[in-house]
Amino acid sequence: MKVVLMAGEMDIPPVCSLELRHFAVEDFVQAAALGTGGKILSVTKITASGVEGREFDVQVGDLIVHARYFVDSSRMYAVLGSHMEQAKQLVQKFEDSFRLLPNT
Repeated sequence: MKVVLMAGEMDIPPVCSLELRHFAVEDFVQAAALGTGGKILSVTKITASGVEGREFDVQVGDLIVHARYFVDSSRMYAVLGSHMEQAKQLVQKFEDSFRLLPNT
């Protein structure tokens, strides 16, 4: 069973609205799915610690990529897991452990 787990963050310049930043990430996910021969199964609005984000399920062959990302005023945070169906609970546990802390 192969599983890939990832979490990361990056600074983003506040040159456009949060809504436009969310749209840009959604567009990137759609392009990545199409570029790999995959398809987006679902997109859901989510919130963590008051920060809005999106949750995606993308299928590429036998793999499912489940990703969550959040955008605040200066950063983007992402957590994702790639798995076969039998590893779904492991990916869910990893993603559920992700917490956003207030900027200090």
